[in-house]
Amino acid sequence: MTVQYYVEKLQSLKLDKSSGHAKPHKVCLMLAIIDLIEQGIITHNQIQYDDQLKSRFTHYFNQLKQGNDKDTPFLPFYHLQSSYFWTLTIKPEYLQEFKQLKTASNASIGRCVNFAYLDDELFDYLKSPITRPALKDALTHNLGSLESQYQRWALTLGKSESTVKKYTTALKGSISNWLLDAGVSQDNLLSISSYAKYSVVASKALQVEEFKVKN
Repeated sequence: MTVQYYVEKLQSLKLDKSSGHAKPHKVCLMLAIIDLIEQGIITHNQIQYDDQLKSRFTHYFNQLKQGNDKDTPFLPFYHLQSSYFWTLTIKPEYLQEFKQLKTASNASIGRCVNFAYLDDELFDYLKSPITRPALKDALTHNLGSLESQYQRWALTLGKSESTVKKYTTALKGSISNWLLDAGVSQDNLLSISSYAKYSVVASKALQVEEFKVKN
């Protein structure tokens, strides 16, 4: 399969919207896996449900959660099976128990699952620094605009809604204008849809004198 095939698959994950918003669990799990691959912690196409994965999941979940969302990495570990590129290998002695599950718990995943694995092509694309950014970008399409993601993240830091509104206005207005004048970016910062492009612009912004003075 091509990179574009997996970009489309990751852009269209089936997310739980029963609470009136797209729950970020599947996105957080995939972002966690990408990080562990990039850091050289996951080197083979065998994804363990372990403390390293859960910790990295929590890192992203704390940024993207809304409302009464719960930190439950076992749910996407189980339900990503509906995405077809994700397969669970079950310990033989627990195969019958696993077949009877309707959903999952932390205990049942830990007890029944040996490891998960991705399509071999997808795993290879995630290992490559050339194709990995496009796949990471694709995941963020499931969670709305960059502006709404930023606002959720700022609220999780304990910022008030009025402060977040002021920050958002600055990012779309004065800060974007400074970067335009400095020749760093022609785009409103919060209109950038590419994670890779945003990372480049953000690193260059740190070198703009007006930004350094007023940051």
